[in-house]
Amino acid sequence: APVTMVGFSLGPRIMTGALHLLGGGSLNGRALPEDALVARRPIRNVIMASALHSNWLRPRAFHGRALSQVDHMLLLNNSCDPILQWYRFISRCSNPEALGYRGLSCPNCTEEELSRITQRNVCCSVGRRHEYGPYLYSNTLMAATRRYVFWEPLD
Repeated sequence: APVTMVGFSLGPRIMTGALHLLGGGSLNGRALPEDALVARRPIRNVIMASALHSNWLRPRAFHGRALSQVDHMLLLNNSCDPILQWYRFISRCSNPEALGYRGLSCPNCTEEELSRITQRNVCCSVGRRHEYGPYLYSNTLMAATRRYVFWEPLD
C-alpha cells in the first residue's frame, strides 16, 4: 500500500531517521537486519517546520540514506519561525541551522534526488508562529499536503 508520512517540528527527525535505516544506514551503531531491507515502494513525505539539521539529508550525513527511500518530499519551511531561528543553539559544537528555517542544504545531492523534493517558504501563510494550527487551517497548504497523502499525480 502507498505510504505517506507527515511530520511537524521534531517529528521529521523520526521520519528521516526511519527512512535512513530503511535505506541501509545506521544510527548510533544500530541498523536494521538485512532481511528487513527488502525492495518496497518509495514513501512520500510532508515535512512542516522541521526541527532537523538542514544538512542531515546530504549523502553520507547523519540521515544521508533517507532520500533513497523517498518518492517525493514536500518541505514546508518557515523563514519567519522564531523557534526555528534559535535552533542553532541546540548544539554547542556545530551551530546548525534548522531545515524548516533555512531549507534543504544539499549541494552533493544528485539532480534525480533533488527532482523529488519540493520546498516552499510558507512564512506569508503561517506567519511568525511555530504551531501546527496555521498549517492545518491554510487551504493552500492542506491542498498541497492532500496531493501527497492521497498519492495524487505530482506535476
